[in-house]
Amino acid sequence: MFTGHPAADESSRRRVVTGAGRAGSTAYATMRLEHGPARFTDSFLLVQEGTEWRIANKVYVRETSSARTRRPSTSASTSPALRVDAASPPRRASAE
Repeated sequence: MFTGHPAADESSRRRVVTGAGRAGSTAYATMRLEHGPARFTDSFLLVQEGTEWRIANKVYVRETSSARTRRPSTSASTSPALRVDAASPPRRASAE
């Protein structure tokens, strides 16, 4: 699986960091990988241990080209406690 060398098609892949934030010894980062017809959006939760940062958790979403062309659902809602704004530091959810 992992040979320690880049994949043969590595030069055709595109990666972009789409968000990052830090609160004390925890942080998050999101990135997008375009690989052939698929787009992966990775979300990382990081924890600082001493002077090093370690990935505590990773989740991802895989979309294909056809899925990206569909219109988003208007019935879906996002909880304010789960909404992330990459331009702002993480904040504590308030009880409403």
